[in-house]
Amino acid sequence: MNIAGMVADNLAKSLSTPVAWNEVATLKEKGAYLLDVRGNHGGNAHFGLTVLSHFIAEEDLNQLVNIGAQPATAPTAQTPAPAPKETAGVRAELLPQPVMILCDHYDGSAGEDFVAYAKGCKNVTVIGSNTRGTTGSLVSFGLPGGGTLYLSSYRTLLPDGTVIHNRGVQPDIWSEYSVSDLLRGKDTVLEAALDFLGREYGLK
Repeated sequence: MNIAGMVADNLAKSLSTPVAWNEVATLKEKGAYLLDVRGNHGGNAHFGLTVLSHFIAEEDLNQLVNIGAQPATAPTAQTPAPAPKETAGVRAELLPQPVMILCDHYDGSAGEDFVAYAKGCKNVTVIGSNTRGTTGSLVSFGLPGGGTLYLSSYRTLLPDGTVIHNRGVQPDIWSEYSVSDLLRGKDTVLEAALDFLGREYGLK
């Protein structure tokens, strides 16, 4: 197969270490790359940015905008502010081949940021279903009976003003699996991604 794949279902650990990326040099001749972040609940956004730096130039990555709450004296006030430039210093040899990012509604926090940073970038196609819509540092509150309530401490917008909070990042190509697909062990989204690469780039 002339397509390389990587599963990043957890950004709580570094995927950017030299050991984790020793294989990159052997993948340069591949025709396309599949980055599967389905089920990624988050972790450290910088690890995700370092992964993306192999495929997208730093200046092309989306700079997200965070809208955070003011101090508790004015809890409803919100002030737009640019997100910290987390992409600063991220450097890698670029692999120019097409990239497919597979996402779903389980992607949240840094996992959702991963998709948001890359959506719309050159050679990148996002396929799957909307991400969770919970990007933003979570604040937890204890509830009676032992439960916990988690709330995002800020809202995140794409550069064009599109709100991610409570909506998620919308894929370029919508694809989701049905119950019957799961029971049969069929990965509908992966198959749709491979079909797209075959149609658009003649890859298989």
